[in-house]
Amino acid sequence: MKTTKPMMYKLIALAAAGALLISTLVSQYDLPVERTASAQTTTNLADNPPEISSMTASPLSTPTSQGNAQLVVKFVAGTALGSQVTARIDDRDVLLRDDGQGGDALAGDGKYSGIINLNFQELANNQSRIDSLNNPNTLTFDGTEAAMTSSTIDSESTTVSDDPYAEPEVEPTPAPTTTTDGSFASFDGSTATTDKSGGGSSTTVDVTAFSKRAQVGLKRYQKINYAGVKPGQVVPLYRIGTSNSIDPEKSLVIRDLSVVQDASRTFNPCTNTGTPMGKWTFGYLMTQLANQTQTGIDPREFTRQWLNKWLAPPTVNGFTPTVRQRMQTLIIDPWQAASGGPGQPLDLSKAPFRLLSIVNRIDLRRNNGFGGRDAGEGRFVFSAIDRRNGGCGTLQFTVIFEYGIDRQGNAVRDWARQWYDLSSMSFGPQFNAALEAITEQFARAGAAPSKPNGSALNQLRTNEIAIANASPDDDWQLREFRLFADGAPDAGQLRMVTVKLTPDTSRMAADTTARFINHKTQLILQERHTVPEIWEGLNFLGGFSDVVNPTNAFPPPNNFWRDGPTVHITNREARHKFSINTCNACHATETATAFTHVKPAPFNTVAGLSGFMTGIDVVDPADGTPTRHFNEFERRALDLDQLVNLPSVFQMSHQRVPMTH
Repeated sequence: MKTTKPMMYKLIALAAAGALLISTLVSQYDLPVERTASAQTTTNLADNPPEISSMTASPLSTPTSQGNAQLVVKFVAGTALGSQVTARIDDRDVLLRDDGQGGDALAGDGKYSGIINLNFQELANNQSRIDSLNNPNTLTFDGTEAAMTSSTIDSESTTVSDDPYAEPEVEPTPAPTTTTDGSFASFDGSTATTDKSGGGSSTTVDVTAFSKRAQVGLKRYQKINYAGVKPGQVVPLYRIGTSNSIDPEKSLVIRDLSVVQDASRTFNPCTNTGTPMGKWTFGYLMTQLANQTQTGIDPREFTRQWLNKWLAPPTVNGFTPTVRQRMQTLIIDPWQAASGGPGQPLDLSKAPFRLLSIVNRIDLRRNNGFGGRDAGEGRFVFSAIDRRNGGCGTLQFTVIFEYGIDRQGNAVRDWARQWYDLSSMSFGPQFNAALEAITEQFARAGAAPSKPNGSALNQLRTNEIAIANASPDDDWQLREFRLFADGAPDAGQLRMVTVKLTPDTSRMAADTTARFINHKTQLILQERHTVPEIWEGLNFLGGFSDVVNPTNAFPPPNNFWRDGPTVHITNREARHKFSINTCNACHATETATAFTHVKPAPFNTVAGLSGFMTGIDVVDPADGTPTRHFNEFERRALDLDQLVNLPSVFQMSHQRVPMTH
């Protein structure tokens, strides 16, 4: 039928209106839009890496210029990808294809194939290393003691095949995001048990299983004769590792007094001992942040302006904290007196802050296997000191300097190895020299020339109640500060900003937040969500975060995100994952924490840690079930071990936890 011009114009108008409506809905309600890459499109996944369900490899009969092994990758069911995916392996781009070309067996079967260099002997050595660390009295598998004759290569009784594109006969189960009962499935298809004993045997390797932060038991793997695999045979690539290679007190959260009170790098303003402005002092770090040579900003004024933000609080996203006048009497005035009296600039060498720990957060890195450029963070944790009347009391006030580490590809593993190697060293001068060589890479001025002030700082966070007012402003309060180079009057200064992933405390137990969680359930379950400044027309993302503690109970009750008065959060695991990724719930009820994960402590006393760090069972505060086990030392140690000791192809499988904590 012939279409008239008026009718054609109407159709065009209707189509345009429909497109506008869809665009408006997506913009207003952040509705997901699936975009499928064309058959010839190479998808860039650096900012949103897909989750992997399985990886297998097979040696080539004749290595090529691209490598010696065929890699086959399957992604979690439902992942929308094109026919080609680019991965970054061993500092080169590797094209993974599902288009039936270039060695790919069958187009559209969900199996992405590529050629890589893979050292199978390295895999064998790593398996034996893990086994010997986990079971020092058990014979390790070296290819001769338990030859690969049974065809059993994983805990699901899968088989070895001569087909270079074959994979285990049992289809791997995609990793669930709502697991609460211990039946967690890893990317390689193995299943964790809630049994936390074991350690493997002469034929198996046990690896602690985590669902992001929660420990869910053990994953048990049959050992593979990687050293004996022949061309054409297909073997699974398991992400195995052990925390037993890591001393968390040396490679993760370093609190030993020989470090945090090193006289050549720290200073005690109470006794005037140590090195003023040493490399690990508060004053040195603030001086490096200001970077006066580049910015012209006096670090003493830089520090004073930061402290003044408690006396004249800025409004952030519509929220303004109450003036906390005790900042003046408890921190500034004693510091001023020690600096020569009123009117004198602050003497940064006499800063009333004590170093509690130096922290490795490489676990916060982006997925470098898909081109991400980020190796997590390095951190310094300080607590404030009460210097009134010449005293030296401990204040419940922590300051955390959190620096971004700019690395990519194999440089991420090299960075990890620097921290890893500390575990094998004894505390003392050699250890401290090695640690300083690490910290100066991110703490010194000019460490990140492209960032504001040339500083590698991502953010500076505070957590305090020491300067709180009387009720109703007697809550623990968390704040976040960042540097900007945007031409504003406070450019180059520490600007107070929103607390990420955390709505304002007034939105806790509110219908608007419950609706947000219900709307964002899938992203929250994957822990890939963000919290917008505005939601349902309301200021939503907090300008600061309060931990309400009217009863002084430890941990404080009711500081977790939950149902509103009339709106129920449908997915209870989404409720938990949203809550634990907020500042206030993570520092309170959701992790059974009494406000700080690294505890303020006086000089000559090692700072304590929360159970969340060292291992604790926590009953779900909203529903009374399940009971979750948290152990950051175990999780971070396992991640560091895997990063250092597994081939770089495994960086594709890394899924970081959110950067908030």
